[in-house]
Amino acid sequence: MNPAVGDCMRTNEPAHASLLPKAAKCRDGGHSPVHDCPLAHQHFSDYAESVTLLHNVVPGAVIRLLREEGLPVLEGVLPEISRTIEKVWRAQSAQAPRADETAVAQNR
Repeated sequence: MNPAVGDCMRTNEPAHASLLPKAAKCRDGGHSPVHDCPLAHQHFSDYAESVTLLHNVVPGAVIRLLREEGLPVLEGVLPEISRTIEKVWRAQSAQAPRADETAVAQNR
């Protein structure tokens, strides 16, 4: 096993268990923030990349489907959709509770 992976995985837990910010056990057996555990950081990066890709692909796919169905489509609307998606994500991220503030985290 890759040492970086083994350092941050909890014993007898699935690989995604290392995604939990304070739950990943590191080499010294203590708990460490995500930025100190390369595997957890990589999982977060991969997840963010996947979500971003979906948000960027879906609008174009919908426009293509509408066009193929013979429905009217505004061809220049994608840049506006992209700006709207970014605006909504920024607004929602400011309002969303932090991981340690969620009901799940409070009931550990």
